[in-house]
Amino acid sequence: MNLRSLTSWVAPRERHPLRPQVEELCERALPNGTPVAVLALDVARDVTELRSDLQAVQRSLATNTNATVTADVSALGTNLAKVVIDVMTGAPTTADLAALSAAQATLTTDLGSNISSSLSRQLREFSHDVTELGRDLTRLGNGLGDELTGVQNAVQTLTTALGSNTNATVTADLAAINTSLSAVSADLAAGRSATNDLNALLRAETHLTSDLHHASSTVRHALNDLRHETRDLAGDVNLAAEFVNRSISAAQRQVQLLARSLGSNTNATVTADLAALRTAVTTVANDVAAGNVATTDLTTATTALTKLVTDLGTTASNAVKAQLNLLEINLTALGIELAALQV
Repeated sequence: MNLRSLTSWVAPRERHPLRPQVEELCERALPNGTPVAVLALDVARDVTELRSDLQAVQRSLATNTNATVTADVSALGTNLAKVVIDVMTGAPTTADLAALSAAQATLTTDLGSNISSSLSRQLREFSHDVTELGRDLTRLGNGLGDELTGVQNAVQTLTTALGSNTNATVTADLAAINTSLSAVSADLAAGRSATNDLNALLRAETHLTSDLHHASSTVRHALNDLRHETRDLAGDVNLAAEFVNRSISAAQRQVQLLARSLGSNTNATVTADLAALRTAVTTVANDVAAGNVATTDLTTATTALTKLVTDLGTTASNAVKAQLNLLEINLTALGIELAALQV
């Protein structure tokens, strides 16, 4: 699967997506290796497949009246929901992934060997996708944290190399680099946009390069390493911001489609649910556009979606169900992408 297909899997390119201030970085080279944004989409795809697996198992066991099996299926859904919350919020997943695997194993054991070939296949697929999710989460690893550490180490190496340089301009340039780097670290720790501070860091590095007229080869090498590490981090942040914007645009589009599809629904509760969902998604979009933390408002949006699904119940048409499913996919992907941007 290439990068174009990955970016279109969750949200196709919009004509005018929301754009936080990423213009200064947009022409810079992408980072080496697989970008964090792409790894985050792999995780989002795994979550979608697991949800589909669970629905297939639930349909196959819909007529099973065994209380133990019923409890097992419920536990499977509960544990999957916990894993989804983990990956959307950036929380540790090890314990909940282990619990999910254990729940699947318990269900398989309690069902015994006298099950249909289709159900057996569904359980194997579920187990495979849990393993795949764990593998992709390992690949995602510390996300931008490793790249930030690379920049911090490069600054320290440069500082050591410049140790005997007493030029006031160079000293001021190095101080500006450290100030900007501290701001980037704070941005990523808080889960807000680091783009402006990364731009400031790149500018500070450029100023230092210009002001170092007679630098040693050691200093030049250290400065080149720093610029390389910073460009890698900046490119990854910029690409992730683009993916986030596409997911937001797709979510807003799905809300609009839902509003049209449910236009004839006169149920006051459903009408209120849809209004709350629209407001919540708009608030998330505004958070991201302003470079603010969106975690709490995204939780509000997913809660509003869950309530709408519950209140619609069996009255939802197949078209509405499909739109609700796509919206869930995009909100989940958005949460995972935002979590990947936080260190």
